[in-house]
Amino acid sequence: MTDKMETECPECGSRVRFTLDDVAKQRTVRCSRGHLVKLHDEGGGARKASKALSDLDMALKRFGK
Repeated sequence: MTDKMETECPECGSRVRFTLDDVAKQRTVRCSRGHLVKLHDEGGGARKASKALSDLDMALKRFGK
């Protein structure tokens, strides 16, 4: 999923932008001031949602054929 979400940096309060896929893969992203922020997918909800959206996208593509 490519829709950007954002939250505050825990170090400086500036903007941190990320995607659902970033959370699902527990990536490390940078805030707008350069601090590293490690994303955590507690309980696996982001991974499950990302997979469900991917499956839906594939089903819609097959449906259109």
